[in-house]
Amino acid sequence: MLQVDHLGVVVRNMEEALRFFVDVLGGKVISHQRNVMGREIDLAFVEACGITFELLYPWGETHPLRSYLQQVGPSVHHIALRSENVDGTVQQLGTWNVRPEGPPAVVGGTRVVQWLAAETTLGLRIQLTGPAPSQTPDTR
Repeated sequence: MLQVDHLGVVVRNMEEALRFFVDVLGGKVISHQRNVMGREIDLAFVEACGITFELLYPWGETHPLRSYLQQVGPSVHHIALRSENVDGTVQQLGTWNVRPEGPPAVVGGTRVVQWLAAETTLGLRIQLTGPAPSQTPDTR
């Protein structure tokens, strides 16, 4: 069963966004990373109003989300859905003609992220996330 993991929100200014989500909405910063993986983007996860928000601040001129921010402005960029078995969920969604967008990525060695093709999800940017498959051999 899928559950909402977080909402990804592209912001113009990380400090202003943090003040809004923490001071105005009464949220709590879970993590805040600058220049994530050297990709010229800052990320913060904030819990507010019973939801986890991933704040994305693309400060690098060449970061793909920078052009998104310039064209669309600050906005919800994606919905992340949590699955205990991302690969199995992708296969199940395929029966409804929902396709993955590119290969899955393993983040931090602990979780897998798989984007879904927006043309198969009513134009919505949806990300599946869940635990990464074990890298250790089966010892049964």
